[in-house]
Amino acid sequence: MILAAHADGAVQQQLPAEKNAYTLWTNAMPEMAVSFGDEIYEMVYKACDFYTPLSPDERKKFDAWLESRKKEILLIDKGIALDQLQVPFCGFDDKKLLSEPSFFRHIARVKFAMGAGCYERREYSDSAKAFIDVFRIGSLVEDCDRSSIHFLAGTAIKSLGLTGMRYLASREKVPSAISLKMLHELPAQDDGSPVLARVFHNSFTQDTIAMIKMIEEDMCKVTNRLGVDVSHTFDRTNTIEIAEKIYSRYVANAMKSWIHRDTSIRADIKKQMSFLETDDADLCRGFLFLWPFDKVDNIEQAKIRAQRLAELGRKHHNILGNCLMDFCTPALDGVHKSSVRQQAEINLTRAFLALWTFRKEHGSWPASLQDDRMKSIIARVPIDLFCGKPVLYSGKKEILWSVGADGNDEGGDAQTDIVIELLTGTRIRPPRVQ
Repeated sequence: MILAAHADGAVQQQLPAEKNAYTLWTNAMPEMAVSFGDEIYEMVYKACDFYTPLSPDERKKFDAWLESRKKEILLIDKGIALDQLQVPFCGFDDKKLLSEPSFFRHIARVKFAMGAGCYERREYSDSAKAFIDVFRIGSLVEDCDRSSIHFLAGTAIKSLGLTGMRYLASREKVPSAISLKMLHELPAQDDGSPVLARVFHNSFTQDTIAMIKMIEEDMCKVTNRLGVDVSHTFDRTNTIEIAEKIYSRYVANAMKSWIHRDTSIRADIKKQMSFLETDDADLCRGFLFLWPFDKVDNIEQAKIRAQRLAELGRKHHNILGNCLMDFCTPALDGVHKSSVRQQAEINLTRAFLALWTFRKEHGSWPASLQDDRMKSIIARVPIDLFCGKPVLYSGKKEILWSVGADGNDEGGDAQTDIVIELLTGTRIRPPRVQ
C-alpha cells in the first residue's frame, strides 16, 4: 500500500531536546504569550498590517516589551537556526492540538512586528532577516510531522512571511540587494509535496484510526447515554479499510502535479453513499456531531436521530463508517488545495522579488519574465503549479498572477486567479459578497 511505502518517511527518530526547536520555543512560551485584548497583543496584530503602522508611542512600548524579553527571543532565534521542529504526539481531541499552532502563529507575528520596526528605522537587512525568519517558522511548523492543523498553520505563517518580503522589496528606498537576499532564501517550488504526503499519512495512522476506535468504544456501545443501540451501524474493520484506501489516494495525489491529481475520490465516496436519501445522509452526519453524548443538550431529539440511524443500519452495512469518511474527505481536499496555493504563492513571490530587483537595476519593468536580462537575477521563470506553466505577468497592469485552482487564466481577475499587485506586494482579494 502507498501508506506503508511512506511510513518510514513519516516517523522521525526522536530528537534530543537541545536539538529540537519545540523545546526552546516552549521554554519561551510563558513570557512571550499575551492574552487576547492585551495591549501588546493588539500592537502585534496592528504591526502585521503595513498600512496601519504603530504610532511612535505604541512602537516605543512594543520595543520596550521586546527588550524585556531578549532571553526568550534568543531562544526563538536558536530554534529557527536548529531547523528541526518535532512536536510531541497528542490525540485528535486534545486541546493542545489547537493551542500549539496558535502559539507558533503568535511567535511569527512577533517576528513580523520586529521586521516592520526594522523597516521603519531603515534597518533593511534586519527587516529582511525577520521576514525570512517568519517564513522559516512556517516551514518548521508545516513540516513538524504532526496534524493537518499544524500543516495549515505553517502555510498561513509562510504566507505572512512572504507578504513581508514583498512589501519590503517594493519600497523604492530599499536596495535591490535586499530583494536578491530574500529571493535566494526562497526555494523554487516544483510538483508534488513529500511534506503533504506525510501529513496525509499521519492523519490516517495517528488521528483517523484513533477516532474510529473511539467512536466504536463510545458512540456505538450498547450502553451509550442515549439508550439506543447503534452498534450495528458501525464496522470498525471495514471503516479502517475504507479509510486506508482513501488516504492512500490522497498520499498519491500529494506527490503528483495538480493537473494530474486524482479528482474522482469524492465522487467515488458519494457513489458508496448513493443508497441514502439526502435527509438520511444529513441525519447520519448530524449524529456524528452529537458525539460525545455527555454534552448533548436535547436528549429526546438525539434519541430520535439514533433510532432512525438504527433503522438504516439494519438495511445498509456500516452506514456510520461510510458517513464518517464522507464527512472527512472535504477537509482533505481543502488541505491539498491550500498546499498547492501556498507553493504557487512562493513561486509568485520569487518572480515578484526578481521583478523588483530588475526594476531597481534598470529603472523599469521588463517586457516579460523571459527577458534575457532577467536570467542574471533568476535562472528559470517560476512555475504556476496550478497549470504547470510559467507564472503570468503584466508590466502594463503591474500585476503577477496564478491561474488558481480551476486552471483557467482569467487575465488576472482576482475573482478566480491568485493576483499580486506589483507596486504594493499585496494580494488582490475579490470583493466580498454581501
